[in-house]
Amino acid sequence: MFALGTSSGMLKIFSLKGYELEVHDAHDHAIIKVDFFPNKGFLVSIDINNILKLWRLDDLDDCEIQIKIPHPNFPSRVSCLYIPSFITS
Repeated sequence: MFALGTSSGMLKIFSLKGYELEVHDAHDHAIIKVDFFPNKGFLVSIDINNILKLWRLDDLDDCEIQIKIPHPNFPSRVSCLYIPSFITS
């Protein structure tokens, strides 16, 4: 699977089987980071306002979790996403 976020806040998810799924109102602002939780069925996205959303891949109608990530140098943006291996094992 492959996913990307757009400048309009839309998520696009592509599979190797050829289907494409779009979540048009995923974020209110441009999405800057998208990543999968390997073998867990989740996707995480972050927008330019440091809003993180956790999505369940089998139900993309609404995000599971939405949080604002505090940044010590706000308005700096989140620059990386690290998913610890204990979460994905």
